[in-house]
Amino acid sequence: MSLPIVRFFLISTGIVYLGLGLSFIFATSTMVSKLPFMITAPAGTTEIRAVYGGLELALGIVFIYAGALNRSLDFAVFTMLATFIGLATIRGVGILIDGSQDSFTMKLWYVESFGVLYSSLSWVLLKLNEPGSSLSFLGGE
Repeated sequence: MSLPIVRFFLISTGIVYLGLGLSFIFATSTMVSKLPFMITAPAGTTEIRAVYGGLELALGIVFIYAGALNRSLDFAVFTMLATFIGLATIRGVGILIDGSQDSFTMKLWYVESFGVLYSSLSWVLLKLNEPGSSLSFLGGE
C-alpha cells in the first residue's frame, strides 16, 4: 500500500522539476523575470540555463524514472529528501542571515519545507516495506 504513495511523490516531484527545468532552458528570460535578481551578462543566462534548467531537468528525469518504473526507489527517495533538506535549510539560513523575508522567498521556503516532510514520509514508508525492517513497530507490512 505505501509504495504507490512513494511513487506518487517521486513522479509528482519529478514533473515539477522537469517543468521548471524545461522552462529555465527554453524560456530563460521569462523565468528570470520572476526571480528577485537580474542577469547582467550572457554568461549569467548560460549559468541559469545550466544550473536551474539542466540540474532541475536531470532531477526530474531521475524522479520520474524511479517512480514510474519502480526502479532505484531507495536512491531516488534519498536524493529527493537530500535535495529538499538542502534547499529548505540553506534558504532558511539565508532568510535569517540576509533578512530576505519577502513573500517570494518565504513561499519557496514553505514549499521546500513541505518537500522535506513528504520526502521524509516517503523514506519511512519505503523503509517499512523492506523485509525485516527495524521500523516494523510503526506498522509495516
